[in-house]
Order: sequence, then C-alpha cells, then structure tokens
Amino acid sequence: MHLKLTLREALMLTAVVALFITLLIHRYGAGSHVHKLPYSVSKDKLYLRVIAADDYSPVANVELSLTWVGKGCDGGSHASAISDRNGVVYLPNGFIPGPIQVYLTPPKGTRFQTTAFTEHPTMLTCRPDGTYYPSVFRIEVKQSSDPDFLPH
Repeated sequence: MHLKLTLREALMLTAVVALFITLLIHRYGAGSHVHKLPYSVSKDKLYLRVIAADDYSPVANVELSLTWVGKGCDGGSHASAISDRNGVVYLPNGFIPGPIQVYLTPPKGTRFQTTAFTEHPTMLTCRPDGTYYPSVFRIEVKQSSDPDFLPH
C-alpha cells in the first residue's frame, strides 16, 4: 500500500507530528529539569494553606507541624501553627533549605484525619533564597463503612 501525499498534506502531517513531540517533551520534561515548580516568595513568613482533600474548601483550626529532614537535621527542629478561618497558616521564614515533612492534625470531632506528607513533591521544599513550594496542602477526610455516611 503506497500513500501519496500532496506537499500541503505532507507539511500538515509534519506540523502535527512536531506538535505532538513538543507536547511530549513538555509533559515529561525531556532535555530539561523535570522538577520545575512554581515557588512562592516570602522573605518574612511562609503563607501555607490547608484545604479539604474532597472539596478543596479551606479548613480552619488545623495544626500544621514541620519537621526538618534535610542534611544534618533529620527529625530535627520542629515548628507548628494553627490554620485560621481561611485555612491559612503563617510561619516565620528562614528555614534550612531542603525538604521539610509536613503533618496536618485536625481538631478532634471533625471529619478530617491526621495527614503526613512524606514524599516529594508533597513535602515542603525551601530554597536558600527564601522561596518555597508547595503553598497548599490537602488534609484527608475520614472514611466510613456506613453506606449513609457523608463526609460533608
């Protein structure tokens, strides 16, 4: 079976293939650093936000605790703060650069469960220039075997 294409069809096919390859390269980061993240910038404070994992609404009164797991401080210093009514937690900046494990502890009697972030990119990453990522963390919702249970 021979396929004959006009010049216009050949150019269109070439453009489509080039676009597909460009999208693949962009999606999988081939030829560049894969971990390009939108870092937040704050010289004085970290502004982190806690949202519900199911409906992305802000969650108040959640204790957000940080444990450093970078070079020379594995399990070292801790910092914590409570989220406000908008789910925002304010912490002083100036953390040791590197990965920081995040723990979310909800108040007792809520529909949320304690959540720990232990893998990249869910851990908080701070850089020497004061930037950090991510700025939003999702707290998990309790599960129930009751068929009438609604997590909302």
